[in-house]
Amino acid sequence: MDTIGTAGRILAALGDSTSVVDVGAGTGSYEPRDRVIVALEPSRVMMAQRARGTAPAVRGVAEALPFRDGAFDAAMALLTVHHWSDFHGRLREMQRVARRRVVVLTWDPAVLWEVRASISALARLGEATVRPVVERLAADLRSGEWDRRYGHLRTLEQVDLGYRLVVARRS
Repeated sequence: MDTIGTAGRILAALGDSTSVVDVGAGTGSYEPRDRVIVALEPSRVMMAQRARGTAPAVRGVAEALPFRDGAFDAAMALLTVHHWSDFHGRLREMQRVARRRVVVLTWDPAVLWEVRASISALARLGEATVRPVVERLAADLRSGEWDRRYGHLRTLEQVDLGYRLVVARRS
């Protein structure tokens, strides 16, 4: 069983980088606490939700990072790529400001579609509000319907849901 977890994999990918820009930082959920982090976030709402003790946040966008060339050991973007309209331009910006590595955690929706049982279950949950979804899931769990359809997922050691951690080391 995999015990490293997402945060551990991100730390390993960052290696010995001591300064990191977190592009599209959001609330800072996966920001390492053991190095200098500068968070870049375009949304004032997300910036306001950052917890006390998270890295200082700069308001800005990934296609024009407000930092000098090579300002950081590493640049990371965690679960934000799906918001990007100019993927290649934003990656170029990350490469520009990172001296040693670029780390991107994303997910591949094509892989997710292959897990048909999970997607079907999500589609059947219905309504957009939380309460009906929870009630429907609770009913399926009580009746045994969920186990009949998806119980086999509990026996799997791992499931590929399409999450990918991509690391580019710079020379």
